[in-house]
Amino acid sequence: MFLFPVGEPALFHTHSNDNVSIELSGDKTKSQPWSDKGPWRMERTGRRLCPGAWDFTKLRASPTRIALGSAGEKPYHVIDVEIFP
Repeated sequence: MFLFPVGEPALFHTHSNDNVSIELSGDKTKSQPWSDKGPWRMERTGRRLCPGAWDFTKLRASPTRIALGSAGEKPYHVIDVEIFP
């Protein structure tokens, strides 16, 4: 379970396994891939985050390293479940 306060991004971290994320609260998120360390990318700006919404991400074949944070007016709270082979 992760809580990202408004204006405070997480440290870079790696996802090496497929995962399921379940949104608990928040309104918008932002992410920054490790590869470019450039400007933050705004995610999910076209819709409001919905508590209980979930997403499956297949990453086992291509691990990714990112930083994530809240881009809105509310903290972003999410459960991330990694699926180990």
